[in-house]
Amino acid sequence: MSNFILSIETKQLLERLIKTKVGELVTYKEMTKIVGRDIRKEGSSIMYSARRKAVNDCQIVFITVTNKGIKRASDEEIANSGSSVIHKIRRTSHKGKKVLHCVENFGSLTNESKIHHNASASFLGAIDLMTRPKKIIALEEKVKEESNSINVMKTLELFK
Repeated sequence: MSNFILSIETKQLLERLIKTKVGELVTYKEMTKIVGRDIRKEGSSIMYSARRKAVNDCQIVFITVTNKGIKRASDEEIANSGSSVIHKIRRTSHKGKKVLHCVENFGSLTNESKIHHNASASFLGAIDLMTRPKKIIALEEKVKEESNSINVMKTLELFK
């Protein structure tokens, strides 16, 4: 457990979340009642803290159910959550590359800034390559062959 001191409201909500059964929904209305503030507005940081603490300390994951609340995720839902994270990383790397391409006068940058720019562009390019749908499928096929997860070095070999 971390040394971070939780607010009373976060502790109260965390206690409720820990008692949640797999598949059970904890509504926004219930969470608002527990913390005494609208959980979707000024109380949102309390919910985020309690969810983060549930993952980090108790290995309990919650997923959002639109306009209803949060649901304790099943092992299947947790196992399949990686694809949405990969998709988000891909979108974020695209945005980062677009921003880097906005440098109007690269020649006027300091040498340090040029190095940082080019390193960042290279890194974001690598992320783009590794998160392409065809590459993800190839990785899944390799994992299927191995019947297990594969180490980082073998993973990187697939992207050459």
